Amino acid sequence: MATLSHAIEHGVAGVWGSMPMPPQRVTPAEAKELASWVLAQKPVAPPKSA
Repeated sequence: MATLSHAIEHGVAGVWGSMPMPPQRVTPAEAKELASWVLAQKPVAPPKSA
């Protein structure tokens, strides 16, 4: 969770594709809460190819 919290707060590039994620204006506590929420989501199955 620390890695994701840091990415939310400070931004990151090249992790989830070529589009960079800009830094967000959040406190470290808010970044940790957001990361916790993201990691708690159920995975979504990719669409079945035809």
